[in-house]
Amino acid sequence: MKIRFFIPALYNSAGMERISTGLANILKRKGYDCGFVVKESNTNSFFPLLEGITIKSLNVDGDIKKVRCKAGKELRKYLKEERPDIFVNVDVSMIQISALACHFLYGVKMLTWEQFSAAAINTLPKKLQRYLATTICRKMIVLTEADKAMYPKILQKKVCVIGNFTQINPENIHTNLSNNTVISVGRMANEKGFDLLLQAWQKVKEAYPDWKLKIFGGGKEEYVSMLKNLAHKLQVEDVVELNAPVKEIGREYERASIYVLPSRHEPFGLVLIEAKSFGLPVVSFDCPYGPKEIVKDGVDGFLAENENVEDLANKLKALIADKALREKFSFEAIEDYKARWAENRVEDKWTTLLNNL
Repeated sequence: MKIRFFIPALYNSAGMERISTGLANILKRKGYDCGFVVKESNTNSFFPLLEGITIKSLNVDGDIKKVRCKAGKELRKYLKEERPDIFVNVDVSMIQISALACHFLYGVKMLTWEQFSAAAINTLPKKLQRYLATTICRKMIVLTEADKAMYPKILQKKVCVIGNFTQINPENIHTNLSNNTVISVGRMANEKGFDLLLQAWQKVKEAYPDWKLKIFGGGKEEYVSMLKNLAHKLQVEDVVELNAPVKEIGREYERASIYVLPSRHEPFGLVLIEAKSFGLPVVSFDCPYGPKEIVKDGVDGFLAENENVEDLANKLKALIADKALREKFSFEAIEDYKARWAENRVEDKWTTLLNNL
């Protein structure tokens, strides 16, 4: 079976790139012929791909809204020549191009794999993209049951829920909770809420000045500069690190004792299952829509009221103050990861879907 994933590019270090390359590697090991089609001319991949996984560029740079017709024409040529069995739009925005490629003329079965929360990004253009994708594709894959519920009932029969997985911890290494470190990982952007986290950390520092916060992620320089200025204003710059993305982020999870997610909205929260795989207790805003389906409040982590800085700080302080609670949450996090989010659990759902289209 020849499967091709369609994505803007692979050189970014975000969750969409991490999860799609991870799935391609899994399917390649199982004998599928896997590859990528990227819109942009840059064919580098931030995350490693197994030998034999191809990357084909449409060589169309620029804003997708301005170049979709040109990209659609190039994609049509590709589908006519290569005729993959299954073509997967990685994110619903790619339907703007793939809908123009007339995949049905070449016997190609098309799927769309939504990577963002339908509730969080619910503008009219996005709604139309989702409805178009669900109509013309064999299946629409979403990350949570909450997202499936956002679709009209007439379309829900074509919507399939498959959560994400992680390959970040193949050796099942677990934190020993010995370091006074809280970690957060994500794109440096407003929706990720790192400004809220810094405000909460000011309150944490007052009670626990010996604890450090490490943030890892790439983004626009102006946003990073804003965070640095905010850390200085809040007088937490001595206990907060703002770091660029690192490929070996697993080592940072292992060295931490708590994971915090301060997002204003989160389509799924891949970082949450990454953290749980290392046994990290989690503190997260109860934002739309992923965290509440991953974090078991009071069992393996805490959910704070969305965008409530005071509540986030109090939940962090409660975990910092109680090592026995951290150990309990750590054990439960590992057990839940094994039961629901391990690679083999999600892999089975994908292979069942692909083999029954």
